[in-house]
Amino acid sequence: MKNKVLTSIFVGIVLVYGSLSWSAIPKYTPSFKKQGLYVKEGVFSGGSTGKGFSLMDLRRKVSKKTRRDRWIMEIGDIYLKPNKGDVPYFHVGVSEDPARIDIDLYQVHRSQLKEEQLRNILSASPYVQSVSMIYDTVEGGMTFSVQLKHPVEVEVFKMKAGAKSSRLVFDLIPVR
Repeated sequence: MKNKVLTSIFVGIVLVYGSLSWSAIPKYTPSFKKQGLYVKEGVFSGGSTGKGFSLMDLRRKVSKKTRRDRWIMEIGDIYLKPNKGDVPYFHVGVSEDPARIDIDLYQVHRSQLKEEQLRNILSASPYVQSVSMIYDTVEGGMTFSVQLKHPVEVEVFKMKAGAKSSRLVFDLIPVR
């Protein structure tokens, strides 16, 4: 009886303090247009579920004037055709210490790019120190852990398909 009471108290303390620490992390839901909402620390999540998705392309565009590094993930359907709907459900964690971006894409079963190509594209960023990646074709998911050379500010937003496929966009800028 005494062990059950102590266990209950311990579990209660863990739950209360655990939920308090999670509430301190800012959470954002990206929209289909750029908001100018750059964060050094926080979580972006959004997207939708479907029959499955694919990663058709990953591009980078660098603005020398603003020093913005833009990563554009072009999303396809399960058959590697342009996706006209929303992007797959995603979760992006931005951390200042350690300087890191963790990107989780759910229900992404296929990719036109090999893991090495994806790593090379992201590693070419002036802000990136290293990239590790897990690609699970069975469960359908991609996880990128991007170690940064120093903290940056990040904005994540979605772009509607239009003439192209839907896209998930990451803008990285130096800390202001």
